[in-house]
Amino acid sequence: MNRLVALVMIVPALAMAPQPAAAQSGDGLRTGFQAIIDGLNDNTFRKFHDAIDERAFASRVAGTRVIEEDARDAFAQSFTETVEGLFIDSFPPARSLAQRGEIIGTVIAFEGDASKARAIVRYEGKGFRFTYHSYDLVAGRGGRAQIVDWFDYYTGGWFSQAVGDELVRGMPSKRAVAGVLDIGAPTEAQLFQVGELLKTVRDNNWGRYFQIHEGLEEPLRKEPFVVHQHYRISSG
Repeated sequence: MNRLVALVMIVPALAMAPQPAAAQSGDGLRTGFQAIIDGLNDNTFRKFHDAIDERAFASRVAGTRVIEEDARDAFAQSFTETVEGLFIDSFPPARSLAQRGEIIGTVIAFEGDASKARAIVRYEGKGFRFTYHSYDLVAGRGGRAQIVDWFDYYTGGWFSQAVGDELVRGMPSKRAVAGVLDIGAPTEAQLFQVGELLKTVRDNNWGRYFQIHEGLEEPLRKEPFVVHQHYRISSG
């Protein structure tokens, strides 16, 4: 709740801030990006997907976690489905059937030049469901707007990080698990415990998940990655 209150106060202030003179030359990027958001509002993900700079985005994902090669290959082959699924899942869930429906995006701030820009979009749905995304944009071939990555204020992180975490859950090798833990030199037993926990999330085996989580060693239960994941699962 504190996160949403902070957004109400901070993000609209960004939208009202004076736009720098450099933004005047970014009209092409702004027009192209508006078309991308209009596509989402028309219930199609195609324009959004086509606008993602896959090479730049994949590079960011690879830099977030230790990701096994097989997981990276699987992601490349299912890029559209994976990104669309995680994008949809990142929005605040409806609290009732009556509150389900479209979440409409509105570009509320844009600044940049002809080569790169940053845009803030407010997404709003029924039942006071809303979130903000801050998009990093670059000019692609022909000057068209391309998305490099975006920060999700609802989940509190970059989308590339969310994808990286998902790939670790998809293939939680000891090396990958060690990469998400803050404790130094984790033991084989600790790596095994967290690896098994991540497999239950991957497999949607929630009964087993809570069983394993209950039996985690205290240092593991306090790990930021484990805490964040448990909060997400418990509150979802």
